[in-house]
This record gives sequence, structure tokens and C-alpha cells, in this order.
Amino acid sequence: MILVATPQEMRECDRRAIVEFGIPGLLLMENAGRSVSRLIQNSFSPLDGKTARIYCGKGNNGGDGFVVARHLYNLGMNIQVIICGREVSGDTKLNLDLVRAIIQAEGKKPRILLEQFSLSKPLTPPDLVIDALFGTGFSGETQGNYAAAITEMNTLGVPVIAVDIASGLNGESGVASELTVQASYTVTMGMPKVGHLINDGPDVSGNLVIAEISIPRVVYETSNIATYLVEHEDILKRLPHRERRAHKHSVGKIFILAGSRGLTGAAKMASESALKAGAGSVVLGVPEGVYNAVAKKSVEVMPLALAQTNTFTIGKKAMPEIQKRIEWADRLIIGPGLGRNTETDSLVLELITSSRKPMLIDADGLNALAADIDILKKKKADTILTPHIGEFARLSGIDSADIPRHLIDVAREFATTYKVTLVLKGAPTITASEKGEVFINSTGNPGMATAGAGDVLTGTIGGLWGQMSSAVDAAICGVFLHGFAGDMAAENKGIGLLATDIQKRLPQAIQFIKIKE
Repeated sequence: MILVATPQEMRECDRRAIVEFGIPGLLLMENAGRSVSRLIQNSFSPLDGKTARIYCGKGNNGGDGFVVARHLYNLGMNIQVIICGREVSGDTKLNLDLVRAIIQAEGKKPRILLEQFSLSKPLTPPDLVIDALFGTGFSGETQGNYAAAITEMNTLGVPVIAVDIASGLNGESGVASELTVQASYTVTMGMPKVGHLINDGPDVSGNLVIAEISIPRVVYETSNIATYLVEHEDILKRLPHRERRAHKHSVGKIFILAGSRGLTGAAKMASESALKAGAGSVVLGVPEGVYNAVAKKSVEVMPLALAQTNTFTIGKKAMPEIQKRIEWADRLIIGPGLGRNTETDSLVLELITSSRKPMLIDADGLNALAADIDILKKKKADTILTPHIGEFARLSGIDSADIPRHLIDVAREFATTYKVTLVLKGAPTITASEKGEVFINSTGNPGMATAGAGDVLTGTIGGLWGQMSSAVDAAICGVFLHGFAGDMAAENKGIGLLATDIQKRLPQAIQFIKIKE
């Protein structure tokens, strides 16, 4: 997995490289600038005679920009260096002085132009732009010359390469200010930052390139960073292997409590998705009043009629039969289309405290849990929760508008507090473990914003979990494969996806991962 850092964590890695290993900050800056120029050379050649405009701030990000200027000059480009800040010092000033020395050595017609930012002075239009204004420490809103410079970058109509992060984007929250650079590429140093991957980050970062700047690997490995980007190889390592002599009861027996009047589709999609993910046997417990409707549509899934309430939800009289089925099952899923009823809610809470079988709680199961969240501390089995932002707001008591700004932190705190695996659905979906690890998913697309996609995810995770012991691994794999199946479906259908389009491609997605082995 790829480590993902907050800006503070990355600064600490920089500090350790300098203090513990004696690597000069000037060398880190040189390697950063060289990495940006290498991307430009590889992506935009030939460079001879082309013009690059580099907007430099006063901090280390500006220093990286001055290094880029020198290297692109050596590659034959005409360079316009636009300084948007004053009081340059330290390593940044040393690299600015190097640019000035080149200008002086070139004489009357230098290929490097060095200017303070000004909207009134016309310049030759550039072929590409480098954004080296702020770096990852930015927060708040862009103002003054910086705001004007960002507006200019965004309106020049040429590719923009951001150094480390698009200026105006918060490197921790991924929230973009009103004026933020719209980058074609972002070359980030050492590790991706959280802000690149969540909220507005993917929309303004363009193609994200990770540059190695000579920080020793051991610095990262001993940094206590616990946020990761999940990739294809990570799923390949975790997918369950099926033995030659496997049978339906050895590869996951799943019992699902789901469905109510008007919500049988959710139960059907969750249960069938568990089978599509490889579960050997699935029993679907539904209220007796909707049993016939479910049974008519069920072939491989085994429906079970349960005692119901007067609103056609599962009632407490069903508890003996439920307990019997839980004893049979390897995993319990509660919630898709379950419906809301005081009696049903009470049943859910009783199951959370009494069941010794690992369980996944979704949808109306989560809504029932929100009334008494501390009951999770009484659970006797591993538990996965799969809320979207609105459901998580009800569970955590955090305003839904605040959750995206603190996405990683709130997910990590909740999972460690209640000792659960939390799958917080969104773009991207993140998984937090009870140990404090957070995993950012890298698959999925906007077409998956469709009714029932969450039910497919629930069944996918549950079906995989029936074949593996780790709740976290099941969640990571389920989220990735669900998104990957959605990406496959989108190749033909764009944003006009149905949840069943995702479901149909689950076996194909799993097979593709395994073939790549």
C-alpha cells in the first residue's frame, strides 16, 4: 500500500531526513525541482524554444520553482519566473540567487526573465505553467496578488503543473479555496498528501505523480503514518484462495436480515451480491408478509419467512428462528431495506449485544444503532459498519457538513473508540480499522451514485468476509472490487449505471484481479 501523509507528517519526515541523516534541505529542494522538470521533459518534449512561466511564492514551494526554472532553462526553454512574494530567505533565496546569476551571465538577452507579479505588464504567452506558490501548508482563502496569479494561471489555456500541491488546496482536508489552481499534473514529493485524494483534491490535482526526493525509506517506515492508498496489488494479496475440495458450506455461510414492505429490492441486491462475491450459501431472512414477493425472485438465495410487526418489518417474535440461523451462519448482515419500527430497532440492538458471530450493519440497521451508539461497546463479535455521510452523522453526532473537512480524523476516531471496522462511503470511500489505520480506496466513478449501489457493496463485503477472517481485509477488498466493477460497467454505460450493472460485473472484477497475478 502507498503511505499517505498529512502536511504535518510530511514536514516531520523532511525534518528527520535533515536532522537524523544529515541530508541538506537544499538537496531535498534540488531533487523536488528536478522531479518536476523531468515530468515536463517526459510529457511535453521537444522543449527547445518553448516558454515556461513559473509562479513562485516566498516559501520552500517557491524555492522548488526556482530549481525548476534552472533545469528547464538547461533543457532549452525560455523561462518567465514570476515572483509573487517578498522576503525570500534560506534555501529558497539560494536558488533564487542561482537564477539571478544565470541571468547576469547571459548578458543583454537572457532566456530567463525574472519579474515581480504584475497584471499590467504584458508577457509572451507561455506554452506551459508551473505553479510553485504555496505548497502543502496552505489553509484559508487566497488573497491579493496570489489570488490574481491563480486566476491568471487558470485562464491562460495551457497545461499547468503544480509543485507538490495545487495552490489553494488544503493539503489535509482536500477542501479547495474559492480560487484554486486547476492543475493538469501535480508532482508531489515523497508521498501523496491526504488532500490530493479526498474532497476537492482529485478535481484540481490532475494526474498525480509521486516523486522520490532522497528521503530514506526507513524514515517513512518508522513515521507512525497510518493512512494508506489501496491499489490493485493490495487486493491481490488479500483475496481468499479457494481450495480444490471446497464446498458451499466451507466458503462462507451468510445470514442476512433485510427487507420490508416496499424495500425488497435492497434485500435482493445485498444477498445476491454476497453470492457474486464468492459466498457459498446465503439465507435471506425477511418479514413473512413480503416472503412471497422475495421468493418469486430468488433462485440461488434461500429466503426465510420471519415473524413481522404490523408495519411489515421483522418483529421480535422472530428472535428464536433468527438465533437458530445465526448458529448456522459464519457471518451476519443486518440492515438493507430493513425498515424502521420501534420493535425492529429493539431487535437490532439486542442482536448487536448478543450475537457472537461477526456481523456487518448497514442502512436501517445503522439507523437503529444511532439511537444507542454506546451499545457497540457491549458487542461480542467483530463488527463492520457501512454508513454514508448522513448515516455517519447520526451515528457520531457530528454535523454532516463538518465530516468531509475532517474525514480521515473522524473515521479513525470513531473506529478506535467503538472498536469496529468503519466503511465510510463516499468519493472516495475510506475504511478505518479499530487499530487506527485508514485506507483510501482508489476505484469507483460518479456513475455509481445510484440507488442500490450501497446494498451491492454490503453484500460484496459480507460475501468476501465469509471466506476470510479479517474484517478489515474484507472491507478493503469489498470496497475496491465494488468500485472496480463499477468502473468496468462505466466503460460501456457511462454515468447511466444501475446497481445491478455493478453487481453483474463483480465476478469479472475478481477474476481480472486474479488473472493479473
